[in-house]
Amino acid sequence: MNEGSAVVPVDRPSVSIGHDLYWWRHDDTGLRTAVSVYWPAGWDYERLLAVLRWFDADGTLAAEHEVWLEADRMLSVDSSAPPVPLALAPAGGDAVLSIELFADIEPIDSDEDRHRLYGLIDWFSEGGDIVTLHSDHCVLLEPHKLVLTEIALRPWERQDPQLVFVTAAEALPAGAWTLTVTNAADETMTRSIDEAWAPWRVHRIDLQQLFGDLVEFAGGRELSLTGTRGEHRTFARPYVVSGSPALSAYHGGDLYDWEDMPWHRYALLGEGEVNPMIVVENDEVTTDVTFFNTHGHLDDDFWVGVRVYDGDGALVAHEPRFRRVERNRIVAASFADLLADVERPFAGHAAFTFTETDRHAYPGRLQALMAYRGPQSLARIMAWSDEWNTPQRRIQRRHADGGYLSYFRLLAAPYLELWLGVTNAGNHELDSAADYTVIIENHAGERISAQHTLAPWATAWEPVDTVVPGATELLGGVNGLLLVESESDLAMVCFARHRLSVRWSAEHLMSAPTPTPDGLLWPAGC
Repeated sequence: MNEGSAVVPVDRPSVSIGHDLYWWRHDDTGLRTAVSVYWPAGWDYERLLAVLRWFDADGTLAAEHEVWLEADRMLSVDSSAPPVPLALAPAGGDAVLSIELFADIEPIDSDEDRHRLYGLIDWFSEGGDIVTLHSDHCVLLEPHKLVLTEIALRPWERQDPQLVFVTAAEALPAGAWTLTVTNAADETMTRSIDEAWAPWRVHRIDLQQLFGDLVEFAGGRELSLTGTRGEHRTFARPYVVSGSPALSAYHGGDLYDWEDMPWHRYALLGEGEVNPMIVVENDEVTTDVTFFNTHGHLDDDFWVGVRVYDGDGALVAHEPRFRRVERNRIVAASFADLLADVERPFAGHAAFTFTETDRHAYPGRLQALMAYRGPQSLARIMAWSDEWNTPQRRIQRRHADGGYLSYFRLLAAPYLELWLGVTNAGNHELDSAADYTVIIENHAGERISAQHTLAPWATAWEPVDTVVPGATELLGGVNGLLLVESESDLAMVCFARHRLSVRWSAEHLMSAPTPTPDGLLWPAGC
């Protein structure tokens, strides 16, 4: 962990290699913001200069801080103990945190040579709030158009849905964004955002105010939201936020033009790619999923099948035709119904695949938006399919310099309990156990670790203090870093449980690259 400042020399690096934006929340109810950025050792730079700038609600620069970020370390910034005094006005208003990384290299003139920082952001309070997501706002060198997807709304449950964006130094003109909601009857409403957006601000779009009565429009079934934006020098996946009945948020997606998967590759992989995600069913959490079929250019519908495995890796449910996913439509499903006869509490995983074997081609990715719901809390995670632990993947990593590496941040607030879910994922032919090491690092760089093994399709879902005994003691009340190393592809999610409100947050672990003679190798699921 890197938290304090370091002496920055006069000949400071001056070439920006990445610049991300975060919604910095501060209010009178005790809501805290924590932002965490990890720099993997597999990248090109051993040390970077991180420049942090805070802008208050009217876009005025309120504070600036510089610190060195070493490779394989995490920069952690917590509003309860900021590295510099923050006088953000007005109290309780929205603010922007800009984090820009600089290196001593030749000038960069293309976004292909820059990095998205994939920082993690948490909002939490002793009063009961807990929200976790990875942020997806960054500054670009070149103008870029955006098309939004992978946003689902239940306005009868979350009564004040908002989209929230952050702007950088360049204003956004009126009419740049156009948003559309679509209901289960394929009826649509489209609205443009008529206001111009000033620089260095947080911009909230009240969807009920923009579209009218979304509850009536939804008719008790999920709405999908899409949008388009003209060219602009920011990349922006919005925060999808609600404050009622309790604070929740996840990030939307942007549209990809992926290549289709030809039938012969689908057959080679045994059922195409697999999308594995943890499923939890207990007194506090229930799991459901919303499927999308929006990426690529195959204008067709597809059946999605599911296999559900328990924690030991035993198959407890198999539905080859679980849901039919229509092109540019969404369809939801509940695991509470599918697992009605399975003993609770349950923690295992679902493996989704395209199951029709007679297609000439399949979508390049199977899209599944997972939801972990409690009486008040909602945590959503977007997951894409990949080749998990296939023979092809094992061949690719034969000459890698190490195992796969994934990372996450650890919150040290005493009212939060962190849980780690790890799945040995693969298709129905998986035949190998997975060994993995979980590492905990504190703010001083001290580390402890523990080794574990999972049978094929097995899932371990446990408090972090059970996974690595002594983790909380090592952190010492300061946020820390979690690393997972393995030579197997592991599907992993970190949960945070609020001990007082019994609300949950969840987000998938982030991936770091492993060097190979042929380039960088990433864990499955990236």
